[in-house]
Amino acid sequence: MGNRSSIGRQMKIDQAIKLLKEVKKSGTKDIILAFWESDMFTGIKEDEWAGIAEDVEDNFDWSRTTEDIEYYIDSTNWNEK
Repeated sequence: MGNRSSIGRQMKIDQAIKLLKEVKKSGTKDIILAFWESDMFTGIKEDEWAGIAEDVEDNFDWSRTTEDIEYYIDSTNWNEK
């Protein structure tokens, strides 16, 4: 498992592009990438989004995300396909 996890990191698009370029340079070809934008949520104004994203980064519990993906892989018998 890689050590460049960006789980729960709020970042600017330019930072994400830089991180993806670094990962690509290391030889990684496939990743799982998830992101959320303000318009995906009802009642959130664009000018509020940076503060909300920072609050999520500081307070949301991302600790089980990798384990959840591992559970999915194991439960679907992906290794046996």
